[in-house]
Amino acid sequence: MFDELGAGTDPAEGAALGAAVLDSLLSRRCMTVVTTHHSALKLFGAQTGGAVNAAMEFDPVTLKPTYRMIAGRPGRSYGLDMAARFGIPGEIIEGARSRLEKDALRLEDLLEGLEQDARDLAGRREETEQEREAASRDRAAAERELTAAQKAAGEVLARARDEARTILSALRGKLRDLSRTVSMEPPKVHLVRSEVEQLARQLQPAEPERSDAAGLQVQPGERVKIPKFNAIGTVTASFRGAVEVDVAGKTFRLQAQD
Repeated sequence: MFDELGAGTDPAEGAALGAAVLDSLLSRRCMTVVTTHHSALKLFGAQTGGAVNAAMEFDPVTLKPTYRMIAGRPGRSYGLDMAARFGIPGEIIEGARSRLEKDALRLEDLLEGLEQDARDLAGRREETEQEREAASRDRAAAERELTAAQKAAGEVLARARDEARTILSALRGKLRDLSRTVSMEPPKVHLVRSEVEQLARQLQPAEPERSDAAGLQVQPGERVKIPKFNAIGTVTASFRGAVEVDVAGKTFRLQAQD
């Protein structure tokens, strides 16, 4: 490690000597850490393969160190700025600036521009991070709302299904009543059928449509119509997907869709 490499002698000679030392160390693949205020060595770090600059950050407003190292760009000395801060008259500061070599001025301007760009980039990065966090919060809120809506929809659907089952049970009871009233007078039969139709209409919004075979559930003792025989029979037994029906004293085993 070299602290202020090339210091203590003529700046041009000290910088040249420091650059030669670093070239020699690079050729030996030695890891080296160097501190310097020489602009020539800062340029060496920027232009030489295997070398990289780093800066110890200063707050440009307060001219106080932030104790944060920034890799990839050289630091500024802030010598004239610090001199002005300590009360050196302005005409002396301006005189010093006019005596700086053009290359040194260009380097200082370049460094100042780089620092400003870095500050702008950090500000944009912070804004982007804030926007990302806000978007993440919005997404989480939307997901919570979606989950709540799905839960509410599920509860509504569950209640609708319960109501449908209740109505369906009542409908089946009416159907059984109807099967036992075939000997009733036509007006009474018509009244029962009207009640059944009304219950069926109430059932339609709550219960999704099903095929006849899937929706048909009959119990022993119920009377059913058998289109293929063009006859009315009485269910004597019910199986999964099939039933036994008595028609005029004869027993037939039929599929539910029959």
